[in-house]
Amino acid sequence: MGEPDCESIPAPANEADRIQFALNLELLKAEFFLNGAVGQGLNTIDPSLAQRGPPRIGTKKANLDPVVDHIIKEFSFQAVDNIRSLEEQLMQLMIIEQLMISETHGECAVIQTQLYEKANKKVLPYNMTVAEFTDRISKLRNMLSKRGTNDEGIIVPIFPGAYNQVNTNIIPVNHTWSLPEILRILYRTGSQHIPAGFFPRGGGGNIAKCCLNKA
Repeated sequence: MGEPDCESIPAPANEADRIQFALNLELLKAEFFLNGAVGQGLNTIDPSLAQRGPPRIGTKKANLDPVVDHIIKEFSFQAVDNIRSLEEQLMQLMIIEQLMISETHGECAVIQTQLYEKANKKVLPYNMTVAEFTDRISKLRNMLSKRGTNDEGIIVPIFPGAYNQVNTNIIPVNHTWSLPEILRILYRTGSQHIPAGFFPRGGGGNIAKCCLNKA
């Protein structure tokens, strides 16, 4: 038996490896939301969860309206709870995984709704609307993942809109990204073998390291 092929298999069979991979995503989400909502990261909120990771550089609290501020704070501390659950319940992978999928889909729906309400507003200092921004981000994710059209902005053509009748995308389709596709997006290189972006040294755990070893 040779080394697992990161291009062809969705995940190694080892459950601990899959939990380690999920921790990469939850840690990134927690840091992103915490710094935006409260201006502090895991090193301050719960140093034991940061596991001596590097301190934040150049981040600051976002200028959010009261409604969005409350939503992002809720996302932040839910992500912190998810990290605790992943670390404390390593032998209950399937239960945790389903909870995370359901929660992430719910978060996306809340964010999409907030973005849609501001779809035609200009994003300063850029000369484009919120809708145009979401479209460009989705196209970038699709390009990096090399999956085709798996992600869409908040405004879409009538086709493939819902029932070919509407051009909005408030309720996101629950597409499933493979593990290599997730790494391609997070690294922002289009390759799970070349780290950069959110994980310049590569993700933690055996799955991410397996892909780096094939570079």
